[in-house]
Amino acid sequence: MPSTRRMNNNQETRDETDDVVNVIGTEDQKTIHEYLSDYKVNKILLESWNVSKIYLFWVIIHVLSVNLYCYFCAPLSFHGLFISPFVAVAPHCKALSWLMNNSIVSINNMWLTLGTWFITKITITTNN
Repeated sequence: MPSTRRMNNNQETRDETDDVVNVIGTEDQKTIHEYLSDYKVNKILLESWNVSKIYLFWVIIHVLSVNLYCYFCAPLSFHGLFISPFVAVAPHCKALSWLMNNSIVSINNMWLTLGTWFITKITITTNN
């Protein structure tokens, strides 16, 4: 008896598998390819977002540091003209200046990296 049940269970499993195979036709295979394509697109978008977070971070740091430096270290006024030599050497102004310079270098390097990556994707065709 137990061997018969095993065969029946195996037979049932085979029948279910056959049903699944029969359900997937040529039209359904297209949808499977579309799902895989969507998966690849989602994976590329997720990877792009992960990389762009670094770029976005440096852009935000740059904008904030430049505006804060102008406000605290080099105010555009007659009074700012006289206090600027004293404030420019203060620790907070040096820190803001460091952030400005490093954000510029980071943004520049990201543009170079992006440009290099795009150039590697260009296909060159020759006419012989």
